[in-house]
Amino acid sequence: MLEQKFYTNSKLKFSFVVLDQKKFIVISYNFKKVYFFIPVQIEVKKYIDNLTFIYSVDSKKTSDILCNNFKKWLQLKEKPSIKKLILKGLGLKVTITNNSLLEFKLGFSHLIKLTIPKSISIVLVKNLIILESFNLVELGNFANKIKRLKKPNSYKGKGIWYKNEKLNLKIVKKA
Repeated sequence: MLEQKFYTNSKLKFSFVVLDQKKFIVISYNFKKVYFFIPVQIEVKKYIDNLTFIYSVDSKKTSDILCNNFKKWLQLKEKPSIKKLILKGLGLKVTITNNSLLEFKLGFSHLIKLTIPKSISIVLVKNLIILESFNLVELGNFANKIKRLKKPNSYKGKGIWYKNEKLNLKIVKKA
């Protein structure tokens, strides 16, 4: 018998379900549930800090595929995704108010306010905005929404940039 252990964090809650003589692991996180089908030849045991898959040598190929998929999924859910945005230019500022609103001062005659989604946490360091979330889609959409507020100027480079973004600036004609 072979076994493979997966150590998990406390945010993920595991339970087991049998539907129509098929076994499933139910993983609950962030008010969502994900079901993983477990083949008959694989036995799963739940301990305090890990899940252990026990299988025979005969079913090694099937169980390796399942374990690899489960491992990849766990890695995505264990650590949050991070996006970093930089405010480049004089007068561009951002503040957090009431832990639910971002206020941007972008050189317009008014402040721009954005509500922060509950699944995203934000850290501000001078002109750097660090966004963290376990939901990659919502994180990307919110980061793009922020970036669209002040697109980078193609001549001077002022605006909101991703941290590692490279943009070729145009050359200014001299008369």
